[in-house]
Amino acid sequence: MMSRRWSRSSGTRDTPLRAAREVFLDKGYAEATVADIVEASGISVGSLYHHFGGKPGLFLALWERFTRGQEERTSKAAEGTCSAWRTPARATCSSCCSRP
Repeated sequence: MMSRRWSRSSGTRDTPLRAAREVFLDKGYAEATVADIVEASGISVGSLYHHFGGKPGLFLALWERFTRGQEERTSKAAEGTCSAWRTPARATCSSCCSRP
């Protein structure tokens, strides 16, 4: 199981996460290297491994950040506080919760 050391230091992870996102988008995950991310972020290799455990840890942190954002937007839509989501939220509820 991968260590989640990076979860303890959210302040120091923003820069490498932004850099990793850009590198992954530009090169794709498989082609991106730790060296590419280090160069783009300006952090040291040791710091990257300390906070994220490597490239898979960076990807997981980005995925978790994305899903948290999705959950927040969905929650706001369900509460009716986001008018742009009202119709899609109702449509989703209708299709997921319809009676047979």
